[in-house]
Formats: sequence, C-alpha cells, structure tokens
Amino acid sequence: MWPLDDLGADSGAIVVRLTIYGAVAVLIVKFARGYDWARIVLLVGLGIIGMASLIIEPVLWLFDQPDYGPFFAAMDVAGGVILVSRLAHIAAVVVGVSAMLKVHARSDGSGVRPQIEEAGG
Repeated sequence: MWPLDDLGADSGAIVVRLTIYGAVAVLIVKFARGYDWARIVLLVGLGIIGMASLIIEPVLWLFDQPDYGPFFAAMDVAGGVILVSRLAHIAAVVVGVSAMLKVHARSDGSGVRPQIEEAGG
C-alpha cells in the first residue's frame, strides 16, 4: 500500500487511522449491545464527519477542473480502483446511516428493545 521507505514519514497518519478504527470498533460493539449514545456518536462521527472527509476533496476537485475528459482518459487501474472504492464507501455510509436512523439496534421495529442476555450469567 505504502512504499516501505516512506512509511516512517506517514507513521503519524497511520497511528491516527488505527486509533479511529479502534474507537469505531468499540462503538460498533456498544451500539450492537443497545447503547443509544454509541449510535449517536457513530451517526455524527461517521455519518457527518466521516462523510465530509470522503467528499470534500473530490468536490473541490470537481469545481477546480472544468474538463474531466483528460482525467478519465489518463486514469490507470489504480486510479479506477480508488474511484470505485470511494464511491462504494460513500454508498455504504449512506446505507449505514439510514439504517441506524430507521430502527434502533436490537429492535424488532416495534420500538421496544428486547432484554440483552449476558453470556455466563
């Protein structure tokens, strides 16, 4: 993914991303266990801040580039993979946020959440 000789220069960015991924993993577990505060943090963190980080750079580029033909003509396989993965990521965030807004975690849609049984107890 990154050239090994540049890895030291990017270590700060790697640590930040790993920290965010770890926090998101903890929030997902809390959300799955029925904690509403985790749902709200995920909605704001991933739904608003995360989505903004995905679309700001491409939107600014779209306004800056009047002619898209040369860009797409010069796109290589790696660029195409990045484009498709970013579009899939944006679609996944939209679906995930709408699913979190539609029904509470661990709900059957009735508005009443079932009791969560703890293992071993």
